[in-house]
Amino acid sequence: MNVSGDEGRAIDSRTTLARETEVQEAVRRIAAGIRRDHDPEQVTLVGIMDGALIFLADLARELSPVTAVTTMRVRSYDGDQPGPVEVLWSPDPAAIEGRSVVLVDTVVETSATLRAAVKAIRAAGSPSHIHLAALIDKGGLGASSTLLLDGHYVGWTMPGAPYIVGYGLDFRGRGRGLRSIDALKS
Repeated sequence: MNVSGDEGRAIDSRTTLARETEVQEAVRRIAAGIRRDHDPEQVTLVGIMDGALIFLADLARELSPVTAVTTMRVRSYDGDQPGPVEVLWSPDPAAIEGRSVVLVDTVVETSATLRAAVKAIRAAGSPSHIHLAALIDKGGLGASSTLLLDGHYVGWTMPGAPYIVGYGLDFRGRGRGLRSIDALKS
């Protein structure tokens, strides 16, 4: 990726944590877990935008053409710094009522975004279950956050991992389209 300015230098200096083939294998493992635990026809995937965009699409394709898909927006960063958690929009109540909801997020750093998303889902409707599908857990799925959920599906656990870009995750708007998951070098 060739971009200019300080942001470009940060994006150009990175180490690959997971190649595209490894990412796709993790998506298949997560989808298999969801299929094992739920009838895909009764599942609604709720992607937390914008980071989950690519993961959400790939996961939906791995599950079933009849799996419902919707999104919500939870902001927890101000630029590249953690900020106040704010739910900007929630899914339509009809999309989650009585269904097995699987929140989809590419990375869980803290449980703050997860807590806000679960609270918004419960306020919007009455799902039969709420699970989480996360490609990467950076340590945010501690005991307190798992109490909010009926279960979770995780591709990798990477406690203390540096800032990650690729596969939907960005650094100041750049790197989201990388097919791999990369750590920025400091």
